[in-house]
This record gives sequence, structure tokens and C-alpha cells, in this order.
Amino acid sequence: MDPLQQQVQRNMVEWFELFHKIAVLVCQHLQLPPNILLEEDPQSQRLDLLRAFFYETAGGNSCDDEDVTLGSNPHSDWGSLTIVWQDEVGGLQTYCRSCELWTDVTPVPNTFVVHCSDITSLALQTKWPSPLHRVLSPKHERRASLVYFGYPPRHLSLKSIADSLSSFRDPQQRQGNEDSVPRGYNEETLESYSLLKNQALDASDSGATKQQLERIYNMPIQQVIQDKWQQVQRY
Repeated sequence: MDPLQQQVQRNMVEWFELFHKIAVLVCQHLQLPPNILLEEDPQSQRLDLLRAFFYETAGGNSCDDEDVTLGSNPHSDWGSLTIVWQDEVGGLQTYCRSCELWTDVTPVPNTFVVHCSDITSLALQTKWPSPLHRVLSPKHERRASLVYFGYPPRHLSLKSIADSLSSFRDPQQRQGNEDSVPRGYNEETLESYSLLKNQALDASDSGATKQQLERIYNMPIQQVIQDKWQQVQRY
């Protein structure tokens, strides 16, 4: 690599470690066990990912048709926690399911946006729903963001994570050590979880999110995420 590439790589590694520390602090503040939702051993191969996103202006395509201005389609994130830094241009929106409206996440200098992702939400049986969100392409300026996607240790399963977090759920929803999926899930909310959808280009929208949850419930997280990356691979 040339010197500029080396410096960029060093900067990204530093940002990655900072985001990971923030994720651990968030877990501790919420009294959730960080070692269940995040891989804390620096010697272990983490599934965590830090990505830099750049959105070009919508330009002449910026019209009344909202669809052509989307920089990122509506989706939820697969993992445990997501941490977002966005510049002053903004564009991140979350969907309010109760009022059926998209809401701007207004950029605030020197702050990060943290939200619960699919695995944590499912382990807690949607006590904290994983937010459906999207990004609008900017109309006049380029937009930049850094996004950290935190994942649990690769060898754990959704069931083992749910068992470890059982004390944080409603007592009426707690179960023993059965291999079957608990019944206390909000099926309407599950319909918007990207982890439970086939995101391949040629996939049909079957809507069988409960069946998908049952399929992956005892599967190692590493295999679940590997399958998801295969779905979204674009050539």
C-alpha cells in the first residue's frame, strides 16, 4: 500500500476500536453482558464491521418521487448494536411503526447514534425493537457517515444469547431450555427484520419470518451472518 492507503487503514482501525469501546460502554450502562452481545477478546476474529459510506447528491434526479432519492433502502441491521456517526448533511431516518411515518435523525455535532439491532432485539423478544431505517440521498452536498456493526461472538447461537438475556425479558415470556423458538415475539414487527428475510435479488417475498427465525434459532451466529452476506452479495 502507498503511504496514503496506510494512513487511511490506521485511521479506520482507530475508529473501529473507538466504536467498539462505545458499544461495550452502552452494554454496561444498560446492564447487559457485553461478552454475550460483543466479542471482547481482541485475539479472537470478530464479526464486527466498520464501514465508511459516501452518498453523492441526487442532483437532477431529486424530484417529488421519493424513491429516486433513496441512498439506502429501508432495512434493519442484522447484529447486536449499530453505532452511527453522520456528518452535518444528515439524511438518516427511522420509521415509527405506530404512527407509520419516517422521522429525520437530526445530526448533532460530536455525537453518535446507537440502536439495537436484530439479534439483540430477537434475544430480548422485541422488548427493544430493531429500528427500520433508511438514508435519503442529499440534494446539494455529498454526505458521509461511519457505521459500526457489532456482532455477538461467532460461536454463540440466538438461543444461547436469548437464554443469557432471559432475566431482561418479561417473566411471562421466559421459558426453560427448550430448543423451540419462544412464543413471545411480535410477529408484525418481525416482518421488517432484515435478518429474517431472504435479501437475494431473485428471492420472492414469502413473508415467512417466523419460519426463518425457527431455522436460524440454534445456528451459530457465524453461519447466520455468512448466509446473510451470501444473500446480499452483488456482482
